[in-house]
Amino acid sequence: MDKNDLNEIRAEDVTVITSACVEGANPPCARACPFTLDVRAFVGRAEKGKWQTAFKSYRDAVVFPELVSR
Repeated sequence: MDKNDLNEIRAEDVTVITSACVEGANPPCARACPFTLDVRAFVGRAEKGKWQTAFKSYRDAVVFPELVSR
């Protein structure tokens, strides 16, 4: 998919894609990531304002958190 394809995505398509990512099996970002970060749990904690807990899960999963986050 290139930049021009993004103009052709409908709202219904976005809903299907995000639902599969948020509620389905392992999201593509987790499958492709070399770390064992549970992205859904991380985002859930951050969404609830549990920044310390979210950071700790990130720090524990990622070898060099500061470097990777940049």
